[in-house]
Amino acid sequence: MVGIELDGRREGAELVVGRRLGPVVLELCSGIQGPVQVWRGRRWEPGSREVLRVEVLRSGDGDARSLRAEAARVRALGHRALLAPRGVGSVPGGRPYRVLPWIDGPTLADARRAGPLDPEDVRRVFRELADALAQAHAHGLGHGALTGECVVLCDDGPVITGLGLPACPRTTPRQLAPGASCVPPEAFRLGGHFEPVRADVYALGVLMYEAITGAPAFASEEGPAGALGLVERKLETWALVCPNDTPPELADLVRACTVSRAEERTIGLAEVRDRLDGLRPSAPVVRTWTPEEAGLAPEDFPVQSPVAQPLHTVNAEAPFSLHLLLPEPEDLPYAVVVEALETEAEVGRPSPVRVLGAVALACVPALVVLALTWPGLLGS
Repeated sequence: MVGIELDGRREGAELVVGRRLGPVVLELCSGIQGPVQVWRGRRWEPGSREVLRVEVLRSGDGDARSLRAEAARVRALGHRALLAPRGVGSVPGGRPYRVLPWIDGPTLADARRAGPLDPEDVRRVFRELADALAQAHAHGLGHGALTGECVVLCDDGPVITGLGLPACPRTTPRQLAPGASCVPPEAFRLGGHFEPVRADVYALGVLMYEAITGAPAFASEEGPAGALGLVERKLETWALVCPNDTPPELADLVRACTVSRAEERTIGLAEVRDRLDGLRPSAPVVRTWTPEEAGLAPEDFPVQSPVAQPLHTVNAEAPFSLHLLLPEPEDLPYAVVVEALETEAEVGRPSPVRVLGAVALACVPALVVLALTWPGLLGS
């Protein structure tokens, strides 16, 4: 991806619609997300329609030099599900900002508010998220502030925003509001050590629970009192337990990821990815029948037949074989599938399909005679 050279020296300190930051003109403030204020902008070039995302850090949350180094590390990962910065700059006053591609789609938080996700959608989405974060963790990068608002569900899969920003554990009542459920319990314990990697594991488990149930993991009232109540429940909950109708494999993953004590939360996201891979629908199973096993003969499906040609082999040395793909036989010609399925169950007995075919053939001469004699019968 081509980088963008940024320069904020000529801009005023106030960020407003129409303000130019380097090659980007700000068009709309999308709100606060973790430690940044998010803007939508367009590239400042005649005739350009490229839409860009601008993330401006709050004062004191980082500097341009460290942000630029982290941006280079994210770009080096090259993972489709990780939104990589294209440039870093500073507004007057020292606040750094990042420029990234603009992405469209509902967030995971939006999807959760619409109701529970299908278990297969949960598997597919969280497999991608776990794979992306596992790759980042392997290179020493942790998100540390993952919430449902940080995951955008694009047409070609989920995308994580915010990687490479300063970790923001949000441990005060005012900071808790946007993604309170995803903050790990160790962030609130006296003397607790906040590790972005283990925080990501906890956050992913919470998000998976919320996607499965369609409800927040730790519902709370507005205001500081509600936030304090949420913290108490977090510290008292050993791990999240999914409803009884949840597929047991998903319930086990949620429980393993949301163990309250960080030192007991030993599962890594590479393992989460691999276990979600194991939940994929089974691949087609190849079954083979010989003529004796299936009750078929080579003459039933001539070699020159375009339907049978891909499904069997006949030669002087090798026996005839019929190959059927299961469990999706509808991909094959209907008559052949029915024959194979029925002869598997009716080994040693005539297939109903073959019997019906024989009856139909036997009726043909009678029908021909009837057609020829019918006018004479009517005349008499």
